[in-house]
Formats: sequence, C-alpha cells, structure tokens
Amino acid sequence: MKQKILSAVVFMAVFLVTGCGRNMTGMANESDGLATDEQIAAVKGELGDDMNELKFSIDGVVYQYPMTMQTMLDADWYLDSSVKKELQTLEGNTRTTGFVLRKDRSGEYGITECSVVASNDSSYEKEIGETNLYNLNFRREKGAVLVLPQGLKWDSTFEEVCEAYKPSADYIIDQDGVLTITFTNSSYDGHLVMWFDTQTRELSELKFY
Repeated sequence: MKQKILSAVVFMAVFLVTGCGRNMTGMANESDGLATDEQIAAVKGELGDDMNELKFSIDGVVYQYPMTMQTMLDADWYLDSSVKKELQTLEGNTRTTGFVLRKDRSGEYGITECSVVASNDSSYEKEIGETNLYNLNFRREKGAVLVLPQGLKWDSTFEEVCEAYKPSADYIIDQDGVLTITFTNSSYDGHLVMWFDTQTRELSELKFY
C-alpha cells in the first residue's frame, strides 16, 4: 500500500550555550558532546566491538537500532508540546515528516536533541510510542554525548574510525571533500551513515535508517 505522509508541526528553538555543563561523571562542554573516559568505560562493555550491530550510547544510555519511539521516550526524550499534540497516534501505513526530540540537561531546555521520522508499517492505527523509528539523526553540535563501540566518540577522525572498524572499501567515500562511512546490519537491513567534518575530519553526524 502506498504510504501516506503525515505532516508534523515542528517547533524549533535555538539556544546559545556558553561555559560548561555538569554531567553524571564530570564536566563536559555541552555543545560538543565529548564523552569523558569514565563515560566511555561505563558503556564500553555493553556496546561491544562491532559497529554493524548498530549499538551506540547517547547521554549514558545504550541503544540498538532499529527501535521504537517508546525506547526514546523511556530514556527521557520528549516531543515539543505542539508536535506531541499532532502525533499522539499514527495511522496505519503512514510515515511522519522529520521532527525533533529533545532531552533536558542541567535544567536547561533543549541542550540535547536529535531528528527522527516515525513509521507505522502496520494496517492499523498505533500510539506514537509504538511506532518504529524509520530515521534517527544525531549531530555533534546538538550536544548529545556519544560513545560508539571500541570507545570512539565525536572527536574521532575518519582515519581512526577506518582503523578501528576496517570497513569494506565499498562503504567508504573519501572524495571531493565528502567523508562518509556506512555500516549495515544485514539481518534486518538497518544502516548507519557516519559523516565527518571536511576540515577537521572528525565525526560530525550519525544517521540511522
């Protein structure tokens, strides 16, 4: 059945963050999301070593893609009130447009955020928490504290990721200023694309789909 597209109202808030913010294990710059050694050690065992399993840690919580919206909501992510009003349920065979989930940190609003697309592939209406995340996107400047398998994080470079995971050349792009690496879990056809800053060559964005 041809999927219908449900438009979501997206309320965008922009905050200028200066100084440092306290996290569970120490001090970290809230705008760059760099994990401390203690934060890496706390989740490294659960993450394992294989990026193709699509496991990752954001703000101290370990996730594995694909997952439901409820997985994010249970970890204290939330929809803006305007979006939540629109997306209490999702009709069958329907996919939303992109919208933003946020998480509070240190009492501040919207320090950590990610972009998502929810999908209901069944033939009946579902509560929004029961829908699957069709698309999940994290950016370094949005403040999420990231840890990947083998202890990699936002300031890991393109070369360091290639060395750690040794991805097939078919999944690497390094040309014309574009740097990406793609990982795939073939058992359920899930994918992760890592994007790297063209100047620093450090990890700048994760996109799960």
